[in-house]
Amino acid sequence: MLGNDIVDLSEVLGSGQAKRPGFKERICLDAELEPLRTQFGEEYSTWVLWAAKESAYKHYIQADGPVMFAPKKFCFTPTDIRSKRIKGYTMTPLECLTTEVHLFDSFLVAESYTSAASTPSIHRKIYSLDGPGQKAKSKQLKQLICSQLTEEWEGNDGELNIKKDSRQVPFLYQKQQRLPYSISLSHHGAWGLLSYLKRQTK
Repeated sequence: MLGNDIVDLSEVLGSGQAKRPGFKERICLDAELEPLRTQFGEEYSTWVLWAAKESAYKHYIQADGPVMFAPKKFCFTPTDIRSKRIKGYTMTPLECLTTEVHLFDSFLVAESYTSAASTPSIHRKIYSLDGPGQKAKSKQLKQLICSQLTEEWEGNDGELNIKKDSRQVPFLYQKQQRLPYSISLSHHGAWGLLSYLKRQTK
C-alpha cells in the first residue's frame, strides 16, 4: 500500500491560510513543528506536515481504517532532515509508516508506505495541470497517467484506466483486469502526482 500528497507552494505560501486562527492547531502539535521550523520556517513546515499526514491518511484508508478528519492522530516524526528531502515515520491509528517528503521549488511531494527493512521502489510521475476546476483537473490527471503509462509499458494489451472503489481508493486496470500495483493520486493547484509500486506476489 502507498499514500501520497502534493502541495502547490504558489497556492499556499503567502496566502495566510496556515496563519488563520486554529488552522495550525488542527493540523499538528507544536512538538511536531519544532524540528522543522528552525530550518524551514513555521509556514513552510506546517505544509510539510500537512503533506506528510495526508499521504499517511491515504495509506490508512487503503488499510481499511475508518474515514475521519483528525490530522493530530497522525503524528509525523522526522529522523533525517535535508534541504531537499525529509524522511521520518508517521504513527497512525493503525500502524507506523515510513514517510518521505521531497522538497521542490514549486511543490512538496509526500509519500507514505508500510515500514519495512528495505525501502520499496516507488515510481513517481508529476504532471502540470490546467483544468478549470477540481473535477476537471482530476479527470485530466487520470487521462495523462493512463496515456503515459500505456505508451511506456511495453507489451500492454489495451489502454489502461483508473477506477476507484467505494472508499475512493484508486486502482489501475487494463480492460477489466485489475493490475498488481499499489497507486496513489493527488492534485493541488497546477500540479498532479502519481506514485506507484508493484505489489509483491507470492
